[in-house]
Amino acid sequence: MLGDLPENAAVTLTFNSVNCHHPCHKCLVEREKLNNVELTNDQIILRTPENMRCLVEQNSAQQYSLHDMKNIFWNYPQLNIYLSTIPDRMHHLDLGLFNYQVTYTRVLLKELCGQIAVDELDNRLAKIPRFPGLKIFKNGLENIKRFTANEFRNMMK
Repeated sequence: MLGDLPENAAVTLTFNSVNCHHPCHKCLVEREKLNNVELTNDQIILRTPENMRCLVEQNSAQQYSLHDMKNIFWNYPQLNIYLSTIPDRMHHLDLGLFNYQVTYTRVLLKELCGQIAVDELDNRLAKIPRFPGLKIFKNGLENIKRFTANEFRNMMK
């Protein structure tokens, strides 16, 4: 099932908030540990119809960012609704991961090297030679208040 975060949260009956204790609709990793790149496979518990059903029956659903009701998809034994949801490219990659990378890089450059490094990044982006189908950010990234998915795709190119 292809969808963005609210749609995936709706079909999995998980909370639709990055601020909840377990914000991922696929696993039970705590919010504070989602950025931990050193997590091992045995530390990641995937959501399954069986373990989510147990949480609802034990009245622990809220604690694991799950709505306290039975999911209709649990009636299909060969379907794991939690693994069948996939993010769409625009929301997950273009507006999600790549946005995070660009924002993080700019903040880190400013923190470590000052505004001059951010300005240099903008200048280098502006100096990329023109090419058909490629948008150039002639004024850098600093003046753009909100990027569209298409602008992020152009930056990726």
